[in-house]
Amino acid sequence: LSCGAEVEELELSGERLRYLMSNGQGPETGWVSVKLKGKPLLLLTGSKFIDVTPSIENGTLRTLRFGIDQLERLAESSAKASRASKITLEALSDAVDDLLYLARERQQRKRVIRFLGALLQQAVKQKWTHASDCICAKLCTVSW
Repeated sequence: LSCGAEVEELELSGERLRYLMSNGQGPETGWVSVKLKGKPLLLLTGSKFIDVTPSIENGTLRTLRFGIDQLERLAESSAKASRASKITLEALSDAVDDLLYLARERQQRKRVIRFLGALLQQAVKQKWTHASDCICAKLCTVSW
């Protein structure tokens, strides 16, 4: 869902909301978490929920630019090119950060960690030192 999107509640199960899009961008219907680590992701306004704008206050710090498939492709291509350019190393770092942000949700975690593990192995094997250092450092800071 885009920030500020308005959705109507179809069903509420614990902290998961099945919604129908009223206004904004994103899937027309689906399930979303209303909280993350006790911080609100959606706010109830009358009979509608509004997506919380990412902020330090709300505990939602990242706005992702791409979906998981695109982020994996970006991370892989950036890792391959990281020997030639500092810019691609920064792109790799951003892509890994975004992937790890997606991994906060259990259903994405296994895929993301497997992908990053395989990418780290490839980087070590191909002697992409900067890429392997970047991926390893990011993986070492993760705790769920």
